[in-house]
Amino acid sequence: MNPLKNSLKSFLTSILEKEIESKKGIKKSKDIRSHYKDATNLILSSEDLNKLECKAIRKYQLYAVKSMLVFSFYSGLKLEEILKLKKSNIKVLPNGSNVLEIQRSDGRSNSLIPINERMSSIIHFYNGYHKNARKGKLFPTYSNDSINESLLYLSAFCRINKPLSFLMARRSYLVYEFFKRTSLETLQKNLGHKEIRSTRRYIKQLMREIYGATQFPSLHLKSHTNGK
Repeated sequence: MNPLKNSLKSFLTSILEKEIESKKGIKKSKDIRSHYKDATNLILSSEDLNKLECKAIRKYQLYAVKSMLVFSFYSGLKLEEILKLKKSNIKVLPNGSNVLEIQRSDGRSNSLIPINERMSSIIHFYNGYHKNARKGKLFPTYSNDSINESLLYLSAFCRINKPLSFLMARRSYLVYEFFKRTSLETLQKNLGHKEIRSTRRYIKQLMREIYGATQFPSLHLKSHTNGK
């Protein structure tokens, strides 16, 4: 990384830390994410998502990373899974709906991820218009460092006062689908968990981190699984 980019990255990081500290009253730490204990900082809010989707971005790579982040929010896929997606992963079911048929990153399970309207528009936008298209890839590919730098720019450019990440997008997917009363079985398949108890444990842990142990909506887990 050249000195100019390094300086800009440090400057943007300091701005984000100051904004978060001033609004949340938290102390400085090497990993400020460890202090996040409410829904506004662990997941993307509807306001955050609206900022991401509506902000006009001209830089191609920045727009691509933003698109993949939004895609992760709607699909629950990890970054490495999104980067591996090919046209051959798109399947049409007998009822006419489109899905993504993928092998999960653990290599042990497959999932059918429904393609909603927003995901479809993102796929269509990149259809054949990037250097990896000839390899059948759905999205352009960048290094982890380059993507992390773009996420930092996005936070500042879209005025989102939290460090963006694909883990945050995946958590957001889980929380929103959970409160839409999506079944545990569906969440298990879409998240690529081998066992449903792993999904249940992950939900419990995440909800407690967001809402606190005393406010955790444990009844929702029972209603998803008919009391099991």
